[in-house]
Amino acid sequence: MSDELTTNEEVAYSFLESAVFLDKARGVDNRGDLKRALDYNVMIWIFFKNNVALAEKGALSESASHISNISDFMTKSAIRVQKSFDDELIGLMVTLNLNMCERFLSEPFDGLHVIRSAIN
Repeated sequence: MSDELTTNEEVAYSFLESAVFLDKARGVDNRGDLKRALDYNVMIWIFFKNNVALAEKGALSESASHISNISDFMTKSAIRVQKSFDDELIGLMVTLNLNMCERFLSEPFDGLHVIRSAIN
């Protein structure tokens, strides 16, 4: 058995890690921790959105379009939460990240070869 993560597991871990950072930061009275967690979350989603677009080579599939919409939602939500704390919105962001993590662990993404090359 190998100790190395598969590409699916690496991608899933990124979303899990972001969910944990957001969840921990929302319970702390420290705006710096929350900002870092929100920035990290946006970075993960933009990275993933851009690499899915590369994998799709311009012809956005329904899945790629969905990912693009969620990425845009995460960016707008991060801006909103930084202006006015919204625990319910952060909870939704955590849930979306956990859902993506679960999806990657249960259903491989066809375009992971593009993400694999970006990670390595």
